[in-house]
Amino acid sequence: NFPEGELPTSMMGLFGDKGGLTFELFGDHLHLASEIGDRNADSKIALPEADQMQQQMIGFRQAVETRKITTGACPKQGRKVQAVVDAIYASSDKNGPIAM
Repeated sequence: NFPEGELPTSMMGLFGDKGGLTFELFGDHLHLASEIGDRNADSKIALPEADQMQQQMIGFRQAVETRKITTGACPKQGRKVQAVVDAIYASSDKNGPIAM
């Protein structure tokens, strides 16, 4: 449901049966599409300004200095994300919801 030629190349989206959320990686806002009282409601939500490259460099420096990773996802979080991705595929194969 994007106007032709408007789909960004680095867009991420989450879509459900009652709404969706889209944003461009490293963008300054996100779009929220939902329903309020049986009517479509679209919102543009500003995101806080951040220099992603600067944040990565700070995190790297801190990791080197402290020998601890203080930013980013840990392996446990990665496993949780992968479990959700696996559940999405399983739900698609089953053509219905699955328990996690």
